[in-house]
Amino acid sequence: IRGHPREPKTADNGVLLYSYSRAVLPSTKRQERSRTHLESIVNWPTPANVSDVRKFLGLASYYRRFIVRFASVANALYKLTEKGVPFLWNNECQDSFDALKTALTTAPILTLPNVKDSFDLFTDASGEAIGAILEQHGRVVAYASRVFRKAEENYSVSEKECLAMVFAVKHFRHYLLGTTFTIHTDHRPLQWLQEQKSMPIGNVWESVAVDVLEVPVNKYGNRYILVVQDYFSKWIEAVPIPDQKATTIVKQLISIFCRLGMPKSLHSDQGTNFESAILNDVLNAFGIKKIRTSSYHPQGDGMVERSNRTILQMLSTYTLEHEDWEEGYPWFCTRIEPVVTP
Repeated sequence: IRGHPREPKTADNGVLLYSYSRAVLPSTKRQERSRTHLESIVNWPTPANVSDVRKFLGLASYYRRFIVRFASVANALYKLTEKGVPFLWNNECQDSFDALKTALTTAPILTLPNVKDSFDLFTDASGEAIGAILEQHGRVVAYASRVFRKAEENYSVSEKECLAMVFAVKHFRHYLLGTTFTIHTDHRPLQWLQEQKSMPIGNVWESVAVDVLEVPVNKYGNRYILVVQDYFSKWIEAVPIPDQKATTIVKQLISIFCRLGMPKSLHSDQGTNFESAILNDVLNAFGIKKIRTSSYHPQGDGMVERSNRTILQMLSTYTLEHEDWEEGYPWFCTRIEPVVTP
């Protein structure tokens, strides 16, 4: 609706379409709603149908920044507007209607923000809604709230309190972006967020694990599969080999590293082939750190062990209808490889 700023228009029900006036005075720098139409709000008739409820909520929602815990106060009215809900005006709806009218006529004056100063953001969650208050130097800048969605109603108390923080930061993003602000919450368990140590972010092919998987001998004479897996992306390189001698493993590792790049560390068990002098010499030449698991403790490299079990299951299924597993093993790796690839 367009109109001259000094000529507020009047709707059919007598409510001015003039939103709220922004009285920016040098002494107070406050903003408040236009007071010329408060009588129309006080005399607003009780809604008789869903359409009337939506009209009233449309007016009230426009002033929600002035109303503390608006979502909780208006929750009963919003439920009437849901699809498939019959219109039944009860005491709860009347109380919500009266509370909103009172809040609309007695809403507090808000302070215009100074983007050069820091903000204080207060958040809270109740059983049915989340809310936030943005303040600056102890004066309220704006209020914000909303009811929980269906899935959010099942959140734990800590998750609801955390959701309130996320909602508040996103809602007041235009105020907070580029400024410093402090979040205040009465839920002490959320303090662990600040106490957690930052975990180092890995890179693709930075640390890899290697293992040898024994399989039935095929027509090419291969009876093992050398499995190399990236810890970050879970990418798998699997190469059929005839034996698990150190020289055979070193040859295949050099081929893989020259194709995909040099990792920073290589993790393996304490098998003699992985503890050989030739492998250690090659790793030292490439600048790769050797890491080993404890003896007789395969759980120390659970990632590659799980991949080995998956490969064996696929090989077993494949050989039920095919003679040679080597013809199908590349597809097995593709099936268990993740989307993220080096």
